Amino acid sequence: MHGGRLADIGSRMRFVPTLVLLLFSSLLPAQEVEPAWLLEARAERLTERRDFAGAIRLLRQAEQIAPSRGETQLALGRVFKAINDFPIAEDHLVEALALGFESDVDRTLALYDLADIYRTRRDLGQFERTLLSIVELEVVDSDLVVPSGPDELLSDRGLNRFLVLFRTPETSATEARSQLGELYVGLGRYAEAAETLSIAVLHGFTTIIERSRAVDPTYEFIDVATLISRFGEDPQISRYLESGRLYHDLYYLAAAYFGLGDSTSIDLWTLVQEVGDATEWGARARRQVASPRLEPLLIPTR
Repeated sequence: MHGGRLADIGSRMRFVPTLVLLLFSSLLPAQEVEPAWLLEARAERLTERRDFAGAIRLLRQAEQIAPSRGETQLALGRVFKAINDFPIAEDHLVEALALGFESDVDRTLALYDLADIYRTRRDLGQFERTLLSIVELEVVDSDLVVPSGPDELLSDRGLNRFLVLFRTPETSATEARSQLGELYVGLGRYAEAAETLSIAVLHGFTTIIERSRAVDPTYEFIDVATLISRFGEDPQISRYLESGRLYHDLYYLAAAYFGLGDSTSIDLWTLVQEVGDATEWGARARRQVASPRLEPLLIPTR
């Protein structure tokens, strides 16, 4: 009799650890699934460390959690672009644009990445359309006076007077205008190039003039040569000039005017060779001043 009772008690005791484990596990918080945005942030850090496989793995998880999230597709497109897998990168970027974003900043970023892919594979039509899409997204302060016919104003009054009359800060579309201007010169579409690049140049000089006034609040712009000689050593202005975009834009603006038969071209090339003497653009401008010629066309005429 006692043996039966002991066996029964032992049988019950065998279930006690299982019961305790079940009770304990019910008190533990459920394991939380990381949100897609956090996985994207972690993937970005892995991409910066060039751990592309790890970044893609995290982004695939984010894709499963939020399949309709444009930001995840953008991040995937950027990773595949970084490893030069352009067809897959393009697919993800196009999907990202179709899904949409919470911010126009991400939309602009996706468009710039797509434009870069189209430029690399020399799909000039898609390249132009994508850059124009960026320009269409541009937000301009309503208080600013944006000149109408800026290329004609610059030609008629000269660059220095043009910069005295107008100031327009850079926007998310400034780089797009720079690239469009070079493209239009390469396609022989000089009028479009001149209009596009005159705004890009205005943006660039506005940036430098505003920084110069931050350094010296009493400063008043007179001419470009004085501006560069006086403030060119300022660290921020120096880095900006070293990036080369402003010299690039001036050079191609001159090329556009030359294509139109406008002597403003020589004035601008002369300026570039003087203020950008040690740069690639200064060297190219020097050759143009000595022997002006049209820039080579991207699509040669028959």
